[in-house]
Amino acid sequence: MTRSLRRVAAMSIGAGLLAVMGTGGTAYAGSTGTVTLTVPGCVGKLHLDGGGSSNWATATVQSTGPNTCWMAFWSRNTATGNPAVSQGFSVGPYSAGAAGSPYYHDSVHQVAISISNGSKEVGSAWYN
Repeated sequence: MTRSLRRVAAMSIGAGLLAVMGTGGTAYAGSTGTVTLTVPGCVGKLHLDGGGSSNWATATVQSTGPNTCWMAFWSRNTATGNPAVSQGFSVGPYSAGAAGSPYYHDSVHQVAISISNGSKEVGSAWYN
């Protein structure tokens, strides 16, 4: 497989990350701290007290190896039932990056992250 075809294949696999949404339990409203997800070569973090407030969440991802890492940072409003929205981005080998803007979380607004290394992907729980 040529280098360009491998890159296209990896990008399309990583783009599948956008279909992976956080599932599972939730935390209490105003949760603080950091949730960490890992797949080989990638570390994703959901910072529940980002921006200096317990109700703002930010997200970061780091590539710890020679691969590209993809992250989706999710937000949903449980009162409206509208589909979740997300910010998706990637980082190159041995680098790190952050989502462009924070999401608010409280008893109605939930946040989650999902990460991928191009072949394996994982999503977090939803957090209030």
